[in-house]
Amino acid sequence: MRRFWFAWLVLLAIPVGFGGHSVSLWTHIGVATVACLSYQLLWGQGGMLSFGQAVYTGAGAYVAIHLMRGIAQGWPIPMVLVPLFAALATAGLAWVLGGISTRRSGAPLAMITLGLGELAWALAPLFPAVFGGEAGFSADRTTGPHALGWSGQTPLQMYVLVMVYLCICLWALHRLRQTPLGLYLRAAREQSSRLAHIGPDPHRVRWTAFVMAGAVAGLAGGLSALVFEIVTPEAFNPVRSGELLVFTVLGGSRHLAGAVLGGALMVLTHTTLAQWTPASGLYLGVLFMVLVMQAPQGLAGLVVQHVGQWREGFWVRPTVGAALRLGAAWGAVVGLGVLVEMAYQHQSLSTSGPLLNLPFLSLDITQSLHWAGVVAWTLVWAGVWELSRRRRLQTRQQS
Repeated sequence: MRRFWFAWLVLLAIPVGFGGHSVSLWTHIGVATVACLSYQLLWGQGGMLSFGQAVYTGAGAYVAIHLMRGIAQGWPIPMVLVPLFAALATAGLAWVLGGISTRRSGAPLAMITLGLGELAWALAPLFPAVFGGEAGFSADRTTGPHALGWSGQTPLQMYVLVMVYLCICLWALHRLRQTPLGLYLRAAREQSSRLAHIGPDPHRVRWTAFVMAGAVAGLAGGLSALVFEIVTPEAFNPVRSGELLVFTVLGGSRHLAGAVLGGALMVLTHTTLAQWTPASGLYLGVLFMVLVMQAPQGLAGLVVQHVGQWREGFWVRPTVGAALRLGAAWGAVVGLGVLVEMAYQHQSLSTSGPLLNLPFLSLDITQSLHWAGVVAWTLVWAGVWELSRRRRLQTRQQS
C-alpha cells in the first residue's frame, strides 16, 4: 500500500508540471474517480449491484449548485466546504432510500435502484423551481468567503481542491477495509446467511455501506458542480449509473487503484477516444466483455497479477511461443479495428469522403482490394494465434 501512495503522489505532481490542459483533464479525472469510488464501495466490497447511483451524484450536484447560489447572495459558507455539505445531504437521501433498497441483495436490490433511478430521471423536469428545467442552474464558484486562500479562479486551485477530497476518500475507504464494518461488509457479500447467525444484521451492514457510498457519490456531484458551475437534470440520466458500473469493473472493483483507472478511462473515453473515432462505444463494449470473461479482476487486478509474476521470476524467461501469440493477437486486433473504422467510414461516405487516414496507412473504402487486404491481414494473424494456442495446449498435454 505504501508503494500505491508513493505512485499516487508522483501522479499528482505530473499535471502541475505540465499545466494548462493537463491540469483540467486531471481535475475531471479526479471527479470521475470519486464517483467510481462510491460504486466500488457498493459493488467491489459489498456486492451490491446498483443501477441508480446517478440519483446521488445528481442530488449532490444540485445541493452544491443551490449552496453556491446562496453563497452568492450572502450565505457565510466557504466555497471549499460546498462538496462536504453535498455529501452530508446525499448521505441523508441514501439513508432514506437505502432502507428500502438494501432489504435484500442481488437482483431485488438492482431492480429497486433501477426503478429509483428512472423515477428521479422522470421527476426532475417536472419541478423547474428545484431543478431548473432543461437549462438547469448555473453559479459562480469565485464568490463568497475564501477559506485558506482558495478563490477558485484558476484551474490549479480547482485541481488541488479535487485532489484533496479524492485523497481523503482514498484514505477513508482504505481504512474502512480494515475495520469491523469492512469485514462485516465482505461477509455480507460472501455469506449473508451465516453472518446473520454469528454477527450483525446483514441488512444493517448493507444499509450503512449504502449510506456511505451515497455520501461519496454526493461528494463527486458537489465537486462536479464546482468544476463545471452548471447542473442540469441530465445529471440524473440512468446512463450515468451504467457508466459507473462499466468503468469501475474495467478499472478493477476490488482495488482502490481500479477506481483511479476507471475514472481515467471514463474521462478519456468521452474526450480523447470520442474525438479519434466514432466507434468509441463499440470498442468500450468489446473491452468490457473481454475483461468480464477473461479477467474479472479488471485492469488493476491484471497489473497486480503481472507484478506478482515478475517478482517470482516468471517474466525473466520469455518464450518464442508467448511472444508469437502476443504479436499475433495484436495483429488480429489491429485488423479488426481497421475493419470497424472502414465500416464507420462507409456509413458517412457522403460527408467524410472515401479516404480513411490512419497513423501509418491511408485506405480507400471504395476499393474492394483494400477491403480484401485488411480481411486477409486479420485472418492470417488470427490463424497464427489459433495455431500457436493449439500447439501450446498439445505441449501441455504431452508434458
